[in-house]
Amino acid sequence: MMRSMAFDMNGERVHTLVQMQAFLDGAVALELAVAAKERYGFIFRTMRRFGNSRKCRVPGQPAFLFTTIVIAEIYLRKRKPHPFHTSPCAVGAIRSAQCGNSRRPNGDECMSKPELVVAPLTPFTADLKIDDAALRRQIDYVVGDCGATMVIAAGVEAQEYTYLGMPERKDLIARTIECVAGRCPVMVGISHPSFRTAIELAHLAHDLGAHAVQMLAPLRPFGGPPTERDLVAYFEAVAKESPLPMTLYLNSGPGADVSIPATVAIASIDKVRYIKESSRDLSRVSRLIVEVDHAGHARYFTTMQMLLATLELGGSGATMPPPGAEIARQVIDAFVAGDYRRAAQIQLQFALFPAKWMHRGLTATMKTAMSLIGLPVGGLYPPYVSLDAAETQALTDYLKTTVLAKRMK
Repeated sequence: MMRSMAFDMNGERVHTLVQMQAFLDGAVALELAVAAKERYGFIFRTMRRFGNSRKCRVPGQPAFLFTTIVIAEIYLRKRKPHPFHTSPCAVGAIRSAQCGNSRRPNGDECMSKPELVVAPLTPFTADLKIDDAALRRQIDYVVGDCGATMVIAAGVEAQEYTYLGMPERKDLIARTIECVAGRCPVMVGISHPSFRTAIELAHLAHDLGAHAVQMLAPLRPFGGPPTERDLVAYFEAVAKESPLPMTLYLNSGPGADVSIPATVAIASIDKVRYIKESSRDLSRVSRLIVEVDHAGHARYFTTMQMLLATLELGGSGATMPPPGAEIARQVIDAFVAGDYRRAAQIQLQFALFPAKWMHRGLTATMKTAMSLIGLPVGGLYPPYVSLDAAETQALTDYLKTTVLAKRMK
């Protein structure tokens, strides 16, 4: 095996995976004439070029491009690891160039395609207990038909977990993990005004077999908007004791309105690996994709209305409840297949759904939609009410024009 090889980048070429692996094993130092502030963008652009080109083949490419991948490997080894994927970034990039699969660097690892994180709605019985049968049926749909790459347990307000006492909340977490049954990772919501309670929930999530935890950027309980220092201190306190990777959940209203600089500061905390963004502001989203995801601080997820824009800009994916997730799955699959026209056509289904019914709220709209596609998850937790008859008929008519039509009676 070749060891400690030296390459003249004006003349040498690397032709095989074996040579590349030998180079990775033997390289002890590299000198890169790219300014520090440019290096991640440089590496990202080059590896995206490899990963997204279906006509690219590795043998015969200039050695400079291979060396870029090697440099990426060396630099990215210092960045945060992704806890779910195991393919080495440099070799994965080369393999993707050979077989035409879309891959991009992320932490020390690679992802084969964008991810879809799904938050199942919470079904209640008439006596306001969790409906086990409906929950299990819904999670089967979320994992099997929506292709969720991760499921959220009691983590977003649309899941109505805030109505539950702590024992009920813990029970919902446990039941969700049980229903997923290892088919994909589970991320558990641990949001709470007290960082000690959040840490307690993080340890519970770990004990139950969860893969990550999610925490809403908190409002300040004693009044006034939290400062960047407040927010960073809160996340650092939980991160210090959490046994699992963390998600910064951004949803102003229920949570704090977090500035871009504060978001980047929190994303820079070592244990914060993900960001769930609720904003539909393209200016904010595009900047944070660059300053957080491309920079390697954390993986940045948006929501259904921003899904295709997120994918085009190189974000990691999106988070949403069902049945929007089934539409999103088809957007992602079309995008990954390179059928951008179809991806855009399907994305347009989110132009009116759920926006046209949002005066009733996201949970009301999605619960009604689930019932309409034959997967009822009950009504809203009282005293709140769902769509009226006219609104339900309008939603029925609209869903028949979407990819959900095949499920309509």
